[in-house]
Amino acid sequence: MKTLAGISIVFAMVIVMVVSPARTAGQQGSTALVEKVSGTVFLRHDANAKQKRLDPKSDAARRLYPGEQVRCEPGGFLRLRVGGRLREIHGPSGWFTIPRATSSQADPLQKALDEYGRRGGRDRGGQAPTVVVFSPSDRSVVRPDIFTIRWVPLREKCETSFTIRDAGGEQIWRQEHVRGTAGVLKSVAAQRALRKYRSELGAGPLILTLTGSCGDETQSGFSLLRVTDEQSLKREIVQWDREPGSLTRHLGRAAVFTRYQMFPQAAEEYEAALARAPQSRELLLRTIVAQRRVGNSAREQELSRRLPAGTDLP
Repeated sequence: MKTLAGISIVFAMVIVMVVSPARTAGQQGSTALVEKVSGTVFLRHDANAKQKRLDPKSDAARRLYPGEQVRCEPGGFLRLRVGGRLREIHGPSGWFTIPRATSSQADPLQKALDEYGRRGGRDRGGQAPTVVVFSPSDRSVVRPDIFTIRWVPLREKCETSFTIRDAGGEQIWRQEHVRGTAGVLKSVAAQRALRKYRSELGAGPLILTLTGSCGDETQSGFSLLRVTDEQSLKREIVQWDREPGSLTRHLGRAAVFTRYQMFPQAAEEYEAALARAPQSRELLLRTIVAQRRVGNSAREQELSRRLPAGTDLP
């Protein structure tokens, strides 16, 4: 179990996100996203490469890279998001070459693709605890108004109590006699206490402690989203809510939440995208990474069992 001092030290450190490149060294990141495939559609990595037929199910939400080429046979159809533009290709067609990326600072979709391509997550480190709180996840940022506690359900007849304290040990909120099997607690009183703390004392860090009647105990450290950041977050989310493509909308929202270190909300968006394209290889891998990042090992293992045999986990 982590100590209060240990969590305080963690929050005093700079959080470094460990990421792996989207492709091998020297190659650019993805600049397009496959939204829909129907009929016969081919992909090749360059003009001299062998073409490969895209699968309408497993290649949904596939990233495409500069220089790669796609074409449709008669009756084939391909819908792409290329930067901020929607492009539809109807067969028969010639080869369409994926262009180079624009600046991700100027292109919100490119930001989303850059995040989508990252396969790394925070290192959980050490021995896995017997009970896991994955919302708020350790080292994440929380909006007081939507604060919700989620944990891997405990054994039958086990009750839990929850306490939020600041780094100095001062109690901010407490609730007892919660069913351990529930797995979720949304407390208006906790939301109110966090809003009050933020308005009077700032963003934290804070420590959530789960104590179970069956001997389980774990802690999760988090900070509160600052008011100015909350306003900009809402503006960015509204922009993605206007996006007509559901996959792109969820990936865009996930990228925004990740940038603000709201990792549980990012995982929820990847889950929503995966529900739209359940056989997408890339989405499945990215959702596994998102659940690993928040520490939801039960869901990570469940998703991993859906991968084809021999698939390398990120």
